[in-house]
Amino acid sequence: MRDFTSDIAEVARRLKEAEGYLKVAELRVRLGELEAEVAKPDLWNDQEHAKRVNSDYASVRGDLEEFDRIARTLEDVQLLHEMAREVDDASQEPEIDQSLARARAALDEVELRSLFIGEHDEADAIVQINAKDGGVDAQDWSAMLLR
Repeated sequence: MRDFTSDIAEVARRLKEAEGYLKVAELRVRLGELEAEVAKPDLWNDQEHAKRVNSDYASVRGDLEEFDRIARTLEDVQLLHEMAREVDDASQEPEIDQSLARARAALDEVELRSLFIGEHDEADAIVQINAKDGGVDAQDWSAMLLR
């Protein structure tokens, strides 16, 4: 049976890093605050405030659910790997490998999304690329950049 110990350790390390840059402990506190805010009966008296609170609540809850899902996947993989090694069951290798691949892909997505945490990162943008000087070559280059 293949030893997945280093693969599992690498995913665990990345998950621990994600816990740091996502500020999971702070998010859990913030989620509690937002849940209390959403539960208030007079929330919808100010619709702009209510929309902002609901948006924040959905975002925080989604981030925490994704983090918890990855953590559960990692725990399941660790347990499955440990059990398979005890009985030398190579038939579990594909399942372990697939679960690790899913966890890595989810962590890649979390890492990418974490780059966009600025104030205006949720906003739309209009990008305009002009060739200016340079003739046909500049126009071709502009067209390639635009794609």
